[in-house]
Amino acid sequence: MNFRLLVLFGILLLSVVGYAALKGPVSFLSWPVSCTGNKPLWLDEVAGTVKSLGLPGFQLAWRDSEGYDGVCAVGWAGLRGWLDGRLRTDHVMRYASLSKVFTSAVAMQLVSEGRLSVDAYLVEQLQLSGPFKDERIAKVTIGQLLSHTAGFDRAISGDPMMTQKMSRVGGDRFLVNARLDHEPGTYYAYANVGYYLLGLVIERIEGLPLEQVFRRRLIEPAAASMQVLRSGIYLPGEAQHGFALQESSEDLLNFDYGAMIATGAWAGTAEDFLAVLELVFADGSPSVSSEKQGELLQVDPHCPIGQWRKCHGFGFYKYREQGCPAIYWRDGSLPGVSSFAGIFDNGTKVVFLANGRNYDWMPGNDAIGLSLYKVFTRPCSG
Repeated sequence: MNFRLLVLFGILLLSVVGYAALKGPVSFLSWPVSCTGNKPLWLDEVAGTVKSLGLPGFQLAWRDSEGYDGVCAVGWAGLRGWLDGRLRTDHVMRYASLSKVFTSAVAMQLVSEGRLSVDAYLVEQLQLSGPFKDERIAKVTIGQLLSHTAGFDRAISGDPMMTQKMSRVGGDRFLVNARLDHEPGTYYAYANVGYYLLGLVIERIEGLPLEQVFRRRLIEPAAASMQVLRSGIYLPGEAQHGFALQESSEDLLNFDYGAMIATGAWAGTAEDFLAVLELVFADGSPSVSSEKQGELLQVDPHCPIGQWRKCHGFGFYKYREQGCPAIYWRDGSLPGVSSFAGIFDNGTKVVFLANGRNYDWMPGNDAIGLSLYKVFTRPCSG
């Protein structure tokens, strides 16, 4: 009898531990916290949101409107909790689509220098004359690529950056054979391929590989340390990832990172990314003029900015609650990766990087973004 009870107890224990492991260490372990300086009072609120999503941990870097800044690492460096160790502020984290900030910022630098126009036609910048299977390709402009209104729609035709080896296909051949899902300039649909094409334009103008362009124009002036991802490998110093049941490390590693320099192939720390934001959006920045900073952040004046993830301009979404500061933000997601960056119109800047995601990732990213909006706009917002 005692033996049977012992077996039943063992089965029950294994079931509980197994369930907790699937939910991640956040469900049954106290999270470690490491901050430069004092831990901010609001950090527990953000951590509570992240814990509720079952992510292993996150880095957070910020500089608020009063000039106070900090960097924190909260949680674990992998889904196995203490077995992977604490997440540190110097762990390398994948930026995912935050990499697009580099592309939009450099595009605006080139506009500032008179070497590019948002009204320029893509095919003219790439010196393509056609013929194109879809004649509307010839009408796509640089501004439409920046604002995701060029006519590509992954909800209809899929995402070629995820389904094709674009490093083999090449931009020229892709454009010759591509078909748009919407008339250019008439419909917003988030499109990774649009920023890939912007990267090709930047390379052609600069006459250098895109990685070198980003390093020379953004990363080195910001004194940041960032790495480019390569297919099939983890980077030295990279945190372990927590994967949803439907995903694995193979899904993360097998992307065509060689074609994703403009869209999602960069990694570093939250502090490094904040340094680039500080460079690009500083008053009197030598990187992007004040006028072009404004253009990079502006959205259609008729867009309902009180709705989250609704209004996207040349580089960021815009959101504002009644009577509160606005936030200009963008996020990123890959298997095992969540990221978010925000710039408030009161000067606050914040970068969030997590080493996990849910398979249905967008609601989680939205919850994280809204949590950060609330803590950095109090007492204005709820």
